[in-house]
Amino acid sequence: MRSAEITILAQDHHSVGIIPHSPNIRVLRHPHIDALEQSKNIFVLWSAGQLQEVSDFVRLANQRHHLRALFVREDANIYWLPQILDQANIRILRNLLVHRGFDIPRRVLSAWQIGAQKQLIANATISNESLLVVSCALEHIEVPLDTLYGIKELNDHDRKIFEIAEDGSYIYWPGGDIHIDLETIRCAIDPKMQAKSQLSKLVHDQKIGSAVALLRKKYHLRQSDISGLSERQVRRIENGESASFEALTHLAIAVGKNIEDCLDELSIYANQINAES
Repeated sequence: MRSAEITILAQDHHSVGIIPHSPNIRVLRHPHIDALEQSKNIFVLWSAGQLQEVSDFVRLANQRHHLRALFVREDANIYWLPQILDQANIRILRNLLVHRGFDIPRRVLSAWQIGAQKQLIANATISNESLLVVSCALEHIEVPLDTLYGIKELNDHDRKIFEIAEDGSYIYWPGGDIHIDLETIRCAIDPKMQAKSQLSKLVHDQKIGSAVALLRKKYHLRQSDISGLSERQVRRIENGESASFEALTHLAIAVGKNIEDCLDELSIYANQINAES
């Protein structure tokens, strides 16, 4: 995926320190209005108490629909943020992300740098039995917890204890050992997307199943020859049922390979099947 040209207005060396090194990123230390003429994807990292310094820059960038995110670092009581924004004459909310540390802006900027902002998670919280998520493209998503597989079985305490992967690729609930990515979250509220995702997964599993069959036959093994898996389990995998990591480990042992080499060979077969289909 092609990454976008982006401009980042950073207040201090702390902000500059989290910016990915890339030729497609331009860093500004002062809010020069002239820079808006050449910038279509603008990010501003500034402290709450000093927002008036960048109010004109932020307002114009937003009016031109070029402001992708305003990261506001808490250096004042967050209770007063509405008043601070009002004093700075800043009226945006959708593109606003408040943070204490730099994990959130780092995730967002890294996602934009590789062009994956629509696939990665910037932030998340639990509110009123719903999971509220902001993607790195600043898309806001609300999904009832009861629609997320595994989460609805957790108790109230464990539901609220989660962490976001450093790169934003998933949310992890340690109480249930549950990983959920942004695609899963979107599918939970969009039946059409869910059906499309399930179809894609089915095609993927069928190709992996065919690859497993080719690998097994290459080593002259019958479906009943894989220790740790019943003949029925192997048949189901080869017919398109999802193969767990544990199942693939048993396959690797049966063909005399470590799991990494086994997965590499399965990937080669799957790519061949994909090219022929």
